[in-house]
Amino acid sequence: MTAAVMRGWIAKRVLIVLFLFLLIALLSSIMVPLQCATDSLVRRGFIEDKLTKKTYAYDQNIPLIFVGGMPRSGTTLMRAMLDAHSMVRCGEETRVIPRLLALRQMWLKSDKEVRRLNSAGVTNDVIDPAFAAFILEVIVRHGEPADRFCNKDPFTMKSAGYLSELFPNAKFLFMVRDGRATVHSIITRKITITGFRLDSYR
Repeated sequence: MTAAVMRGWIAKRVLIVLFLFLLIALLSSIMVPLQCATDSLVRRGFIEDKLTKKTYAYDQNIPLIFVGGMPRSGTTLMRAMLDAHSMVRCGEETRVIPRLLALRQMWLKSDKEVRRLNSAGVTNDVIDPAFAAFILEVIVRHGEPADRFCNKDPFTMKSAGYLSELFPNAKFLFMVRDGRATVHSIITRKITITGFRLDSYR
């Protein structure tokens, strides 16, 4: 075998090895997002801080903080305390998240409605990712970016079990205040709550 033939043979083998390395790298880059997709109901999103230019990634596995309880039980105070931390952002009540969760609770109470949804193909496999994506986008994007995102909608705590399924790493702060003080505060401050009358203790 001449030197030229030997060099050509070595060059071919080097090209084959390089091609295999590139193929492995390409397959790895494809498989990692696929693995992430199977572990998460929600596609990973990114939000940029316009001032610092820092980018924050988020998906359903981030450690969200949910603050809830009866209105006038200290939820706003807890939210303010958390917001004082440089790494946490709660922001104001979204108001839409508890309404969405209440809608789900309402249709789950009706066996007929559940059967209709299932027959239409609108099963939990469809609903859960949609709910998780909506809730996550509202929490993340209704205020400034931060390392830790928090939601303070008092009545979301009624769906804490479901939220813990959607967001397995979430933390829940349930605010409890003496019931007499809570009711007194609601009445004197004229806080309107669906299902409660301020002019009757019943």
